[in-house]
Amino acid sequence: MGTADVIKGEYPELRPLADAGPSKRDQSDQYIDPDEAAFNWNIDDLADLRFNTVQTDANGTPIEDILDKYGKALKGDFSNDEMDLEWGTLQSYDEEEEWPIYYTDQSVSLDFDKKKEAFYLNSLHMYDIRFVGSSHNAEDEAMATDYFEKLKKGDAKTGKDGVSYKDVFKEYGSLRNIYIYVDEDFKEKTSRTIMEAVYAAPNGGSYKLTFIQQEDGNYLLSAALAK
Repeated sequence: MGTADVIKGEYPELRPLADAGPSKRDQSDQYIDPDEAAFNWNIDDLADLRFNTVQTDANGTPIEDILDKYGKALKGDFSNDEMDLEWGTLQSYDEEEEWPIYYTDQSVSLDFDKKKEAFYLNSLHMYDIRFVGSSHNAEDEAMATDYFEKLKKGDAKTGKDGVSYKDVFKEYGSLRNIYIYVDEDFKEKTSRTIMEAVYAAPNGGSYKLTFIQQEDGNYLLSAALAK
């Protein structure tokens, strides 16, 4: 029996947190469908996302917009005030555990916070990504040292004049992980949306690239660290 046959009709993975509120079945029907879930993200999609801020009380991308564009998720964790949903390329399925477990090849996990009876995007994690159409996107393909060393870094705080994440990802599209979040300085009353992208390095280490989001949604390189 194939993976799709096993999953069809099965109850999806739900891990309710404390004070989960609505029933698991209601949340499953609204946000989760393993038969529908897939990894359909591309490079440009990341610039379209917006994230919650505390100081300005700005809302991130609504969960409804995410579902409309990418379909329902593979699995999720829920509470009254927060939600974590995951989309991915499904590889296998384990029905022997207390909760069904889905194993994915590449995945994106989105964390949402509830604000005024609606859920808005708080942060994003991507794992083992291979963007289609990139020049170098083989699984676990390392970024060349000379390419890393020549990356144009912009202002350390704003990323201004740095290379765009799009140019980097279109050249090297195989990443270990991507993390996007809002960094807020309450003393200075400022906030920045930061993208941290990690690549494999040729020596077995890693390269960590930090990009800062601009007003137009683009992310520009502010720092590059070899580990």
